[in-house]
Amino acid sequence: MATWLWETDLIKNDMDHTIQFIKERQIQTVYLQYHSQIQNSTYKKFIAAVNKMGVHVYALDGGSDWGMTNQEKEKQFLNRFIDYQTSAQKKEQFQGIHLDVEPYLLDDWKTNQDERVLQYQSLIVRMKEAAKHMNTRLGVDIPFWYDKVLFKNENGHGILSQWVIQNVDEITVMAYRNFARGKNGIIDISTKEVEWAEQEGKRIYIAVETKELPEEHTSFYGKDIHTLSEELEIVTSHFDKRISGIAIHHFNSWQKFIHDQE
Repeated sequence: MATWLWETDLIKNDMDHTIQFIKERQIQTVYLQYHSQIQNSTYKKFIAAVNKMGVHVYALDGGSDWGMTNQEKEKQFLNRFIDYQTSAQKKEQFQGIHLDVEPYLLDDWKTNQDERVLQYQSLIVRMKEAAKHMNTRLGVDIPFWYDKVLFKNENGHGILSQWVIQNVDEITVMAYRNFARGKNGIIDISTKEVEWAEQEGKRIYIAVETKELPEEHTSFYGKDIHTLSEELEIVTSHFDKRISGIAIHHFNSWQKFIHDQE
């Protein structure tokens, strides 16, 4: 089980309860936002603590504008990440980098998609080289529908999601549906990605949402905890050992989802 922890104040002001939730939910992978607002000493303390439990923590960051026209944000992130990894003991280090970059949220995605895709691919290539240089892993979030985005540019031609899988170490597919089976269900919309990851020998997580979204069928928000567990069990059983696990977005909404039903 994996989750995104965007609310970094939780490891600063409520570390014990945060670690307890990770333990109770048997979370094995945490994508933890890494930014300058939290002291490195806090990150080191948290990572060392969950490391004892066998939990892997990735440095999470990204945004819709990352790598598009201004590369400053990714440069700042990489410089801080390199400094952190260099200064940290092995038990305090991040397992790797995890990117959540969503160029399709930009206003011109529909009218300028070819250029945005190329810029996105260039970002992936740069981060891939940086991760390789740092001897660390690179993971990326992608929406399930990237398997319908075609490209033809200096990177060759093909399907965007397949290209991403080929160029990173692991992938998390945002298969945001609240039902496992049937047309347009979690299994249906993530099967291609699982097959491609299997072919490439890459780790893959299937992700679901627990926060409120405009389209009801895209999140487990409003459902009960038993429905969430049952649907995820169906997904896990269907793919068996072909996937690395389920990822739940995100830590805070998942925690609230459970708390509201207790």
